[in-house]
Amino acid sequence: MSNQTKKVSNRIFFLVGIQIAIIVISYIVLDIFESETLEGNSVAISGKNRFLTEMVLNTVKDYYIGGKLTGDPISALGIYEKNLQLLKTGGTQMGMTLSPLPEKFHGQWENIHNLYLDYKTKIQSFVKSDSANYRETELVEISDLANKSVEQNRILTNQLGLDIENSSTMQIWLHISLAIINIGVLLLMTKLVYNTLKKRAEQLIKIEKEMAVDRKFKILYEEMPDLCRTINEKGIILDCNMVYAKSLGYSREEVIGKSIFDHVAEKSQSALYESFEMWKNKGIAVSKEIWFKRKDGSIFPTLIRATNLVDENGKRIGSNTVIRDISNIYDVKKELDEQKLKRLSTIGELSSRIAHDIKNPLSVIKNTVELMQMRDPHADETDRRCFDRLERAVTRIRHQVDDVLDFVKSTNLVLKNYTMSEVLNAALDRMIIPDGVNIKLPKNDVNIVCDAEKLEVVFANLITNAIQAMNNEGEINIRIIDDDPVLITVNDHGSGISDEILPKIFDPLFTTKQTGTGLGLASCRNIVEQHEGKIWAKSEVGKGTTMHVVLPKKVNIQQPIVE
Repeated sequence: MSNQTKKVSNRIFFLVGIQIAIIVISYIVLDIFESETLEGNSVAISGKNRFLTEMVLNTVKDYYIGGKLTGDPISALGIYEKNLQLLKTGGTQMGMTLSPLPEKFHGQWENIHNLYLDYKTKIQSFVKSDSANYRETELVEISDLANKSVEQNRILTNQLGLDIENSSTMQIWLHISLAIINIGVLLLMTKLVYNTLKKRAEQLIKIEKEMAVDRKFKILYEEMPDLCRTINEKGIILDCNMVYAKSLGYSREEVIGKSIFDHVAEKSQSALYESFEMWKNKGIAVSKEIWFKRKDGSIFPTLIRATNLVDENGKRIGSNTVIRDISNIYDVKKELDEQKLKRLSTIGELSSRIAHDIKNPLSVIKNTVELMQMRDPHADETDRRCFDRLERAVTRIRHQVDDVLDFVKSTNLVLKNYTMSEVLNAALDRMIIPDGVNIKLPKNDVNIVCDAEKLEVVFANLITNAIQAMNNEGEINIRIIDDDPVLITVNDHGSGISDEILPKIFDPLFTTKQTGTGLGLASCRNIVEQHEGKIWAKSEVGKGTTMHVVLPKKVNIQQPIVE
């Protein structure tokens, strides 16, 4: 039950309680009214007592004048006494019920009762007496007591009548008030029920519309060609479409309830974690490349995009994720790479022959220059400058020939277990480091499966470019971040690369050097991608450049690892 429904129910119960209270009060008032009716009977008895008093007095007077009793005053006084007791204590007389006399009238009743006792005594004495003089005196006293008694009964009768009148007026106003309250409660209940029914109708219309939207979404969700899944904030899969289940080789029941990390290849676990944290912090994860793992263990590449799933209050409760299988793109890329390799293989064979033909004369020239320097150690300055120019020219030509060969040669990887320190030291051993350059190698190390000879070419190129960017003076920092994949950075403090040039530096034949071939970084990218890695650069003009190389610890290609 919703909080709104509980509030409405509580209000209805409250109003029903008020109505029940009104019914109870009405019953009490009715009982009081009945009591007041009984009190009205007391007025009649009090009036009767007044009549009896006068009747006894008249009988006595007749007796005094005529000499004989025309009635029975003693019996009348007995009825009077019974009436007085009935008036005080209440009871039934001749089908008429009286309620007890209210306490506030008890004092007045006592006065009437005392007058009655005196009146009774005088009457009895008067009837028994034979003396005419005595009777005359008694008659005066009896008349006085009768008048007092009649007056007291009249006063009591009037006060009882006034009390009943006031009570009746109060009862009338109380009934009117209760009726008004009851009408108000009924109006409130009617309004409350109407508003509740109206809101309920609006909610049903809203729910119907939402269900229609949900049906459309469900149809779209199921019929999308991409993999779709819905997760909660803990990364547990709540739902998925059939494409998702079939692509992974599971049934939908096997997928629901699993963690998103259960269906991801080992090499993409960290990337998915980063994407998941990005979604939790920013509410979206866009175009992240993740390799998924099927039930049979095979893997395939995807791009994922995650957006927020919210409840009716706008609170995030999970995510809807769309996952696009990009295996076809990889297949096309692989086919293009194979075609490229075939073309480069042909060019490579030709380049190898040319390089062999060029390298042999270059070796001869280089050896001859060295021999001439050894034979004539005291050559003059002009001869030494000529020798240096020849040596630099031979080195430059050999470097350019090596760049071309590294780019066009695309042989299979020879995979072995190496440490990164072995690869970096081997790269430095094949270089001549200027005296003004300080290279800081990482203190930590990591094991990877790679083709060390090819990676030596990569890091030799990167370090050479860093040295040239600093004009042979400065510090180069090389760092290793031990993760899977491994990140290696090469940072220099040179002139930096502008934003216009930075996207082009890995393009073949693009160079900003007068003596460059434009194939060095292109070769580096080819080698890194052969290792299923990535390479990119970050640079700031005037502050330097950092090259980033990401390599998996183990390459997922079907080639044997040489022990």
